[in-house]
Amino acid sequence: MKRKIYTLSSLLLIFISASGQCPFDPLVTPNNMMLCPNTSDTLWTQVYDSYQWYENGNPIPGATNQYYVVSYIMDAGDYFSVEATDSNCTEMSPQVLVDGWAFLPPFVIQEGDQGWFDGLYLHLCQGDTLILILGQPYEVNIQWYMGFNPIPFATNDTLLVTASGSYSVEGAPSICPNFIMQLGISIDVIVHQPVVPFITLVNDTLHANPNATSYQWFFYLNPIPGATNQWYYPTQPGSYTVSVADTNQCTSMSSPFVVTGLEPIRAPHELNIIYDGDIISVENACVNSELKIYDVTGRLKEKFSGKNRYRIPAEAYEGGMYLVTLQCDKETFRKKILIEK
Repeated sequence: MKRKIYTLSSLLLIFISASGQCPFDPLVTPNNMMLCPNTSDTLWTQVYDSYQWYENGNPIPGATNQYYVVSYIMDAGDYFSVEATDSNCTEMSPQVLVDGWAFLPPFVIQEGDQGWFDGLYLHLCQGDTLILILGQPYEVNIQWYMGFNPIPFATNDTLLVTASGSYSVEGAPSICPNFIMQLGISIDVIVHQPVVPFITLVNDTLHANPNATSYQWFFYLNPIPGATNQWYYPTQPGSYTVSVADTNQCTSMSSPFVVTGLEPIRAPHELNIIYDGDIISVENACVNSELKIYDVTGRLKEKFSGKNRYRIPAEAYEGGMYLVTLQCDKETFRKKILIEK
């Protein structure tokens, strides 16, 4: 009878084959790889005789090296494993996930002086400061631009804007510093020089020049309640200023205008004016008087003389405030009238 002789190694091989396992466990490294956008990296396993890589459980044609290169565009979100063969024994590794970072597009937060937006341009006034802040997570490799030109030293997340220009920015997340993204749009800013008003005195009335969209008069820098017309009739000597807003919504203050004295203003009954919507009736006790009517800019509209009673058709006047002055001998009487249209 012929006997078979088994060595220890052959017995071990028979045992492993019978149990269906290999004496090694292949692993894929790194585990749970995270890719930055538009990048690639390499998966590795240990040294064996041969390899076959799998993606989502399916063999990858031609992927028979110890390593396999994965990319953000093609492979992010997929699972990978490798089937390794060594000494005629084949074993499959556990799966690992290859994923990728995803970032929202860059955006800019506006703080400081906001100005106003006309649909194309952001309008500011001289002296305003607009603060532009690049939003998270774009916090490294930042560069601000005016037009196509990089702004020197503007490399942090905040930019102070005080001049007209077309502003944009680029930057990258700190976890993916080479993923530099551009804002994609420009912030177009126009900075306006405010119209500085000046005050003139015409026939005892202060006038703000040039024309503006709104007015506020001040007496010793204190706002005068209700004094919001282009003109103001001062009631006492002192320092007057006016603040105006122009068509660009920019405000500015005039230099002080000092009123040193006022001519005596007679009581209203000494100059009786009746306006019924059609006729301006002026009566006074002076037999031989001179009557003048001025508009709010101080321009003489009409002049009458030689009577103590006048009837003036209002249709010749536009709506607004007018100053009526009556010269009688050496005395002057004044009164304002509002013509409504």
